[in-house]
Amino acid sequence: MLNKNFTTYHGNIISLFEILKSYDVDVEQLANELNIDISKLRSKNIRMQAEQFDQLITLALEKTDDVMFPINFANYVHPTTYHALGMSLLSSSTLRSFWLRLARFFSLMTTIKSVELHLDTKPACIEFKPLVVHPSTTIHFHSAVTVAVLIKLIRQMYQPNYSPVRVSLVGAVAPATKILYENYFGCEVTLNAQSTIIYVDSEELDLSLPAANTDLTRQLDLLVIKYLETIEKSSLATKVAELLITLLPSGEFDREKIAKNLHMSPRTFHDKLKKENTSYQQILDHTRQQLADKYLKEMDIPFSELTYLLGFADSSSFSRAFKRWHGVPPSQYEV
Repeated sequence: MLNKNFTTYHGNIISLFEILKSYDVDVEQLANELNIDISKLRSKNIRMQAEQFDQLITLALEKTDDVMFPINFANYVHPTTYHALGMSLLSSSTLRSFWLRLARFFSLMTTIKSVELHLDTKPACIEFKPLVVHPSTTIHFHSAVTVAVLIKLIRQMYQPNYSPVRVSLVGAVAPATKILYENYFGCEVTLNAQSTIIYVDSEELDLSLPAANTDLTRQLDLLVIKYLETIEKSSLATKVAELLITLLPSGEFDREKIAKNLHMSPRTFHDKLKKENTSYQQILDHTRQQLADKYLKEMDIPFSELTYLLGFADSSSFSRAFKRWHGVPPSQYEV
């Protein structure tokens, strides 16, 4: 049984139904087969569990029988497909901030996979790992769609002919299809990879982007945070974050103390967070980042005080974390 927390955003489902219409597929009948109420899909709180999403993709692939279906899917994804996050990504100041923002808010798009950034390597790379076991019918679809959608967004915000250095995809396609993929992405495509990876030119990461709008991005990020709060309000992760906000200035917030506050053994605490696709360390880092942004933008608290308020042992630890969050050290950050 798949964990109920492995879900995808309703925008992905709407886009899937829209592309199926272009193939003259009866989406009403398809939805009925899987007990999906299309009329409710545009509710911002609707999310589909991974198992049902895979069933929908399997039927979609059977009915279209098009080798380019995963790539064509990207044509039906728009910035607003992903709530405020799509527009926030498009208004990022650099490609580095685009990838950092994606990683920070990726759970809005989906919790079926994770994203890991390796932006200090040459070339830099962004890796996506599945968190559920997909059937053989959909494993390649998930991989190819992820890359196609993100490359499309970057082409919209940066350059229409943007191409990554290379991409690695899970699963296989016919040699002729691989050529079509390489023509679309404009780079070498490796198949049968262990995870989905987009390799990008590290020299381009910090170039200023023409669509950058810092003020708009801040407002959109707040909307994304509010959305995520509504879908996570009952989760253990949210309770941990609430405790951390209170305890960070005291320095008394280690894993064991948080577990005790929640009347759990450390082992139970760890296991329950794992079931929610997270960990204490991830929640700690995410909470610190959110608080840092809030303190700087809304309360104008100086950097010297943030070390204490966020529970860091010293200023150097805070500086390292801040650079990881924003791509620059505190001394170079502009509010």
